Amino acid sequence: MDIGWEPVADDLRRIHALARNGLAPKAAARFSLGLLVALSLAACSGTSSTGSPIASSTAAPSTSPSPTPTSAPTASPTPISGFTPTGSMTVARGAATATLLADGRVLIAGGRSVQGYNNASAELFDPTTGTFSPTGLMTFGRAFHTATLLTDGRVLVAGSGSAELYDPTTGTFKSTGRMAFVRGSSSATLLQDGRVLIVGGAYMSSSAEIYDPKTGKFSATGSMSAGRQSPTASLLSDGRVLIAGGTSGSATLASAELYDPATGKFSPVSSKAPSGLAAATLSDGRVLVVGLGTAGLYNPTTGSFTTTGRYTRALGSTQAVALPDGDAVVVAGTSAQLYDPKTGTFSSVGEAPSAGPFEFTTTLLHDGRILVAGGETGSMVGTTLKLVYTNSAELLQP
Repeated sequence: MDIGWEPVADDLRRIHALARNGLAPKAAARFSLGLLVALSLAACSGTSSTGSPIASSTAAPSTSPSPTPTSAPTASPTPISGFTPTGSMTVARGAATATLLADGRVLIAGGRSVQGYNNASAELFDPTTGTFSPTGLMTFGRAFHTATLLTDGRVLVAGSGSAELYDPTTGTFKSTGRMAFVRGSSSATLLQDGRVLIVGGAYMSSSAEIYDPKTGKFSATGSMSAGRQSPTASLLSDGRVLIAGGTSGSATLASAELYDPATGKFSPVSSKAPSGLAAATLSDGRVLVVGLGTAGLYNPTTGSFTTTGRYTRALGSTQAVALPDGDAVVVAGTSAQLYDPKTGTFSSVGEAPSAGPFEFTTTLLHDGRILVAGGETGSMVGTTLKLVYTNSAELLQP
């Protein structure tokens, strides 16, 4: 049974984000107090995280499987300025995962929605038609989980102590090994040998584990030097993984460390890192890490960070996507900015007016466009936090 701590951790992070972005102290206090009261009432009444809906949504759930893959996109994308709307998801959701499949489609899985905090539904986006269609149900409702494309084309979905595999050829999910630790809001990275490294998570966990698709099992590996919730994880060209930022309690962490799969150990990066909220590995091998309006570049050759341009950070989640031409796009809240590593500057490339500013997904498609899907926003109704989810999706052509 899902213990339901992922949404609690995220809502607490949202309170701190509101405070950092200039919300009046009294308003922040009302937000925090209302959340705690709502959580206390839910606990006292015995309502589970998948119990009575607390959010508004007009999207109806659909569970019919759609196992037949469509062909990968072949047409050149039409140049567009900023965001343009595309088809709507079959379920309004936030805190889901989005995974680019080998055939060019995108698997959207889980998240929290009006159907419950931890949703088991999944759907596929076809960029050739701009439409979403339902696919098989997960074996377990999840939110704030991870999803990783394996070398054989399947997708590892992991969180809350359990995991499953999605097979795009059949459109079905199947349970796989139990995780070594119960975790949510963690980060997952496909290693060069085909295994998956999963680090950090709720309760500021410093633990890490490895999933081996050959055996279908998880095993513990070395621990990080700091407990990190929602850390960034970036694969370097030499096979190591850069872990940067994340949160610890109410603080964002301005530190980083390296995981070496050859030794199974973490080692700290000596130079100060940005308070990492998102990261993207650029085509030249450097890693862009963006924090609270600041950004830095990690150079694996020197093993250090250097500061780079500032981006305009709106209230909401932050995502970073590396582009094939060497640039990167940072989507912060509902705005998108293009980062040019040659000049070290950010420039606006548009707004996503229909996206939820929190917990949306971003996916680089094969044709160079970026799919921004779902998301959520929240408001206080008396002493109750009311979450509203969106099923809208938009495409960005940088």
